[in-house]
Amino acid sequence: ASVDMYRRILLEGCRSLEIDCCDGDDGEPDVTHVHALTTRIKFEQVLMAINETAFAGKSDSLPVTISLEMHCSAVQQQRCAELLRTVFRERLLLPQDVLSMRQSEGDAGTRLTPDDLRGRVMVKGKSIKTESDHPRGRRRSVDTRRSKLSARMTLKRGQSVSRIQRASNALILARRCVSSDEERPTFAESDDNADGRGCEATLRLSPSR
Repeated sequence: ASVDMYRRILLEGCRSLEIDCCDGDDGEPDVTHVHALTTRIKFEQVLMAINETAFAGKSDSLPVTISLEMHCSAVQQQRCAELLRTVFRERLLLPQDVLSMRQSEGDAGTRLTPDDLRGRVMVKGKSIKTESDHPRGRRRSVDTRRSKLSARMTLKRGQSVSRIQRASNALILARRCVSSDEERPTFAESDDNADGRGCEATLRLSPSR
């Protein structure tokens, strides 16, 4: 990854950018393509490169739209917002700016055109809550998924823990009877198996032959 790529595509006339943001180890947000083998660059460096080249030429005054794909924690999301304000300053289009521009047109419902927004930077994206924002959130989420998976593997529809335990006890008793050459067990399925809700082993003892 390199900030020069942002400079190049802006000088070629690109007016829309997507930036993937993630937590940096030093507390400053990074830019990288998440889940890919790309190197990381600092979010602040990317913003500075955009600010330097977005409106370098007279013909490049149309607004620039930045789409943020946010993977940062709440703390570093706040840092991203601070950097956007610091780097772009008056170029950054804020909600109050839109309202003021509409009122100057004499109608608060007026839709602004790209021509009205020349020289401005528009940012869109979502601030998300991540598991790491909550104490033990990530660990709790992993444990919950594991317990649910274990429950699905153990219990079939219509079965309960008590049924499984009773069936297990019956099998243990059967092995003991066979090993001691006592009465041999036979098993019969209960009526519950008829409707497909699972089966319960019923132990019947018969004299050995």
